[in-house]
Amino acid sequence: MYEDPTGYRNSSGAPDPTAYRAVARTQDEEAATDRMLDLRRIIYALAKHDGVWVTVAMQDKRTGVRLG
Repeated sequence: MYEDPTGYRNSSGAPDPTAYRAVARTQDEEAATDRMLDLRRIIYALAKHDGVWVTVAMQDKRTGVRLG
């Protein structure tokens, strides 16, 4: 069985753009979630510093990933 570390080829070695797009989309969604988590931490820290309670709901424009 052929294993491609890039994820662009399927198990027979033929190019498989469908699998590559799925892997790339998953990586993009994980990156978007990480960015939103960092932003949410910053917002919570600012709110705590000012003595207020906030509820944050976000959605990434490019991937559509929702947080909150």
